[in-house]
Amino acid sequence: MNGIDVEHFVSNFTAGVKKDVAETPVEVLIMGPNVNREELPAAKLRKEISERCLALGWLSIKAEHQDFIDVAGNELGESASLCTLELELAAFSDAIIIVAASEGSFAEFGLFAVAEGIRARILVLLNSDYEEEESYLKLGPARSIEHRGGAVEWVDYTNIDEVWSIVKPYIEAARGRKLDRRRLGGP
Repeated sequence: MNGIDVEHFVSNFTAGVKKDVAETPVEVLIMGPNVNREELPAAKLRKEISERCLALGWLSIKAEHQDFIDVAGNELGESASLCTLELELAAFSDAIIIVAASEGSFAEFGLFAVAEGIRARILVLLNSDYEEEESYLKLGPARSIEHRGGAVEWVDYTNIDEVWSIVKPYIEAARGRKLDRRRLGGP
């Protein structure tokens, strides 16, 4: 193979990789305090993570979106709960980010910590102010997720750029796993 052939191959390879990446959307379920509660640093963080995902072309999913609630009511039956809805959304997501800072997000954190097949795709962001406390969250759900393939990070919710430096590589790795599955013929 001469230099021209290699250059042609590299050019085609690069175009193919770019096409694969563009045709493989990353679906990120982002959970936490309601983004409209802007007085809460964790809510601002959740909103910013969502916006940064969208800016990179990644699908940012929030379970409280009315369309998802409607689907749960219409398709999952009367006995379906928000737990059922969120487990279904998690099953369809490539990465799950939980900003655990409200009653609802603590409940989601606990639910997902025991969900086989889901917890390995979870990144939980906990408030670093409480890292030294021996709490149920730390010794229960956080330990469960950490020891079963997921990740837990203790962060300052007000330092959005620092948190993004943790979140972005986590989502990029999820995209890489999805591309690998496509190449290997998996779902």
